[in-house]
Formats: sequence, structure tokens, C-alpha cells
Amino acid sequence: MAKRNRRRPVPPTPAHSSAMPFTRDGIPKPVADEMAKRLLIFGGPPTLLVFLSFPLSFWAAKSGAGITPGQVLLISIGFVLLASGSAVYGMLSTAWTPDEAKSWLGWQNFQVNLQRLRNALKTEGERAREQRKTQAGPK
Repeated sequence: MAKRNRRRPVPPTPAHSSAMPFTRDGIPKPVADEMAKRLLIFGGPPTLLVFLSFPLSFWAAKSGAGITPGQVLLISIGFVLLASGSAVYGMLSTAWTPDEAKSWLGWQNFQVNLQRLRNALKTEGERAREQRKTQAGPK
């Protein structure tokens, strides 16, 4: 007996009032392109280092550098962490609306977007506590 697909159909993306093209996830196309470019710029080199760490370590060990397997593991884990952090920075440093000012490093956008991310991840209880604090005022 064949199993039925119990997935719910994905509702169509609502029509947007602006003439700007959106991706399927609702991100404006220029923002998605900028995000991909920053991901490639900031996350690409560390990711390349992750893949090169094993062949380079093998070559160094064969040439008598005295690298132990533990050191190879630590080096590759370090590059993975660097690549992950760089990819996150690349996405958070992107201007999330086409109107926002853009800079090469995107530090201002990173700070704004990190705060947006923190606010989005707060639980309802944390939001209620913050609201009570602001309503109570200073003592």
C-alpha cells in the first residue's frame, strides 16, 4: 500500500505592491543577490581553507614538518569555525532592505541586523519582562 504524501501544499507567495522582484522566500531580489555576494566574499576564502587544510597538512607532514593528526584536526576545526562565522557575518552585514545605506564592510548593517535577529529570537516571556521594566520606569 503506497504512503500518501501528508505534506501540506505551500501557499503561494502573496503579491507585493512594489514592482521589485522577490525571491520565493519573500526576500527582494537585489537583497538576495547582495547577500549571496557577501557570503561568497566573506565565507569563500575560509571555506576554501577548510578544504585545503587536509592536503596541505599531508604535504607538510610528508616534507618533515612534524605535524600530528591532532594538530591537523585543530587546524581544520579552526577553519570551519572561521568559515561559519564569516558566512554569518556575510549575511548579517547585508542591508536587508534595498533602501538602506550600504558599505563595503557593512558593520553598521551588521549591528542593526544582529539586534533584529536577537529581537526575533526572544521568547514571549522575555518581551513581557522588558515591557514591564520600561513601563515601571527607573526606581
